[in-house]
Amino acid sequence: MGWGNRLESLRRRFMIGKEYERESSKAKEFDVVVVKGIWSTLLKIGIALRLLSKCSKKCLNININEAAEDLTSTFEELYSKLTHYDIRYVPLKNQVAI
Repeated sequence: MGWGNRLESLRRRFMIGKEYERESSKAKEFDVVVVKGIWSTLLKIGIALRLLSKCSKKCLNININEAAEDLTSTFEELYSKLTHYDIRYVPLKNQVAI
């Protein structure tokens, strides 16, 4: 089964399923928007930047400085979005109670 079939199956399940009609919780929104959307991307960019910093002059076909500048710019843009997201911390005592 290819990706097209899997995505079509998922789309049908989403359109038919009643469990998808309710609103998401703040935790789910945070997970989708911040953790998967921004944070994981920041981690990947950070890894790419560290790899670029380790590249030697053997990588002649890559402009390392330009690539690093582009990644840094993207990193800073995403990080600024992350810092503006309304993150509310719940005390550990309350989390355990929940």
